Amino acid sequence: MANSPLVSIIIPVYNAAHFLPETLRSVSEQRFTDWELILVDDGSSDDSLSIAHRFAVDHGNTKVIGNSCNQGLPTTLNIGLAQARGDYIARLDADDQMLPTRLQEQVDFLDCKPEIGLLGSSAITIDGDGNPRGTQQMPHSDEDIRWHETTGRASSFLHPSVMMRAAVLRDHGLTYDTMFAASQDKQLWFEMLQHCKGANLKTPLIYYRRHGGSISETKRTQQSANAERVCHRWVEQLLGRPIPSSAVCNLVRSLRREVPVGEQTLALMMELLDSLTRQPNCDPKNMKSLRVRVLMRLLRFHPLWRWPEMIRNGLLKIATDESGASSLVQSPRP
Repeated sequence: MANSPLVSIIIPVYNAAHFLPETLRSVSEQRFTDWELILVDDGSSDDSLSIAHRFAVDHGNTKVIGNSCNQGLPTTLNIGLAQARGDYIARLDADDQMLPTRLQEQVDFLDCKPEIGLLGSSAITIDGDGNPRGTQQMPHSDEDIRWHETTGRASSFLHPSVMMRAAVLRDHGLTYDTMFAASQDKQLWFEMLQHCKGANLKTPLIYYRRHGGSISETKRTQQSANAERVCHRWVEQLLGRPIPSSAVCNLVRSLRREVPVGEQTLALMMELLDSLTRQPNCDPKNMKSLRVRVLMRLLRFHPLWRWPEMIRNGLLKIATDESGASSLVQSPRP
C-alpha cells in the first residue's frame, strides 16, 4: 500500500456479521482494482471485527480499524475519512453490496466531469434475505438534486452508492457533522454542494438492503427532524435571507401531502425555483424539466380550478416563464 490508490472505499461496521461476508465479496469482485478498503468497526459485539481481519489477511489493500467502544456513525465515518488516501472516496454500508462495475463506472464518469464532486447511483433494493424488491431511482441532474435537497426530508443520494471527490472535502475541511446522529449524509451534501455539482447515474450500481435494523427504520423521527434542519439551511442559502423554520416545515410537509399547500408556501416554492434558475452554471433544459415536474406534482394534489386566480396564473408560469416565481411573490394580494 505504498502508492496511493485512486479510490478509497469506506465501510463502517456495527454488528453486521450476518451480511458482511457478502459485502466484502462484492468489493473483491470489482472489475476496477486500484482501490483501498478501510473497514471501521464501531465496537461490534458480534463477529464483525474478526470477519474484517480475516478479509484483510487475504487482501493487502485493506485496513481494519476497531473502535474501543461504540462512537456512532458520524464519528466512525470521520475516522475512515481521515485514513483515506485516494482521489475518490466511495461509500458502502456493511449490509449492502456493489455490482461488479460500480467503481469503474463512477471513476469513468468523474474523470470526464471535473465539475462533479458528489456522485451517486440508482440501486436494486433487496430485503433482509437478499431477495430483489425493485429498483430505486434517484434525482439525476444537479438542478433536480438541489431542489430535492431543499424541499425533501429524504436525501437525493443513496449514501452507500456515493463516490466523492476527495479534494472537495480536503480543500474545504469538510467532514460528517457529529451533531447529526441521523441525516449526517444530507448535512454533508449541503456543505459539499456549495463547492461542486452533484449527479446520480441512472444505472443501478449497488444492492441496497432494506430491513428493520437500518438507521432509516430505527431513527426515523430523529432523521426527519435533522433533515428538515438541513432543508432550512438550503432555503436560507438560496434566498440569502432568514426564513422562519415554520415556513420551511410547511414547505416540506406540503410537498409530502401532510398539510395543504397554502398561498405563502406556494410563493416560497416558486421563489426557490427562481433562485435555482439563477444559480451559476444552471442547465436551462434541466431547470425547465424540473419546473414542469413541480407543476404536475402540485396539480395532482389540487386540480387547477380549485386554486385562486392569482395562484393559478403563478402555477402556469412555473412551467412557461423563468421569471414566474418572482412575479408571483411580488404580486399584490387581491
